[in-house]
Amino acid sequence: MKILKFGLLLFVISCASHQSRNKIFEGEVILKGGNLGDKSWDDDLVLKRVGWFKDASLKHEMLYTKMTKDSPFTAWLGGRKISLSTCENFFIVVLYSDINAENSNALIINELKQAGLEQKEVLDFTYHIRAHQNFLDWKLLDHKVLGFCQNKTLSQPITINVPGHKSYKLL
Repeated sequence: MKILKFGLLLFVISCASHQSRNKIFEGEVILKGGNLGDKSWDDDLVLKRVGWFKDASLKHEMLYTKMTKDSPFTAWLGGRKISLSTCENFFIVVLYSDINAENSNALIINELKQAGLEQKEVLDFTYHIRAHQNFLDWKLLDHKVLGFCQNKTLSQPITINVPGHKSYKLL
C-alpha cells in the first residue's frame, strides 16, 4: 500500500513539474598558447560556448570569440588580417549541428547575418585552430570554423533563435 501511495505521489509530482526538454548550456573552451612558423606565444584564446540540447542530445553548438588586433592569434588569419582593420568587430565562430538535427549550421549562420554580421573566409585560421592540441582535446573536429565581420555599431544585441529553445543573446 505504501508503494502504491508513493508511486501515485511521484506520478502527481512529475506531472505537475513539467519542464522543457530543450535546454541551453553555456561554458568556455580555452586554447592555451599557439604558434606560427618560428613564433610562439603563451596567450589563451577563450571561446564562449553555447550548446542547444534536446533531451540529452546536443543539437547545435556555437563557440565564439571577438578577435582583437593585439591578440597573437590574429597571426593565424594570414592574409585575412586586413579584415580586422576593416571591421569594427571581428568574430571567430565555431559551429556544430547534429546530423539528425532539424536545422543545419545554416540556421545559426543566417541568424548572425540577419543581425548585421558579414561572413568572411578564414581558411588559414581554420588550418591552425584545427591543428591546436586543445582543439583536438575538446573533440571539435566536426565543427565548422567561420569568421564574421561587424561593420557598424549594432543597435541591439545579437540574438540567436533556435526553434524550440529560448532566444540566446550573444552580445
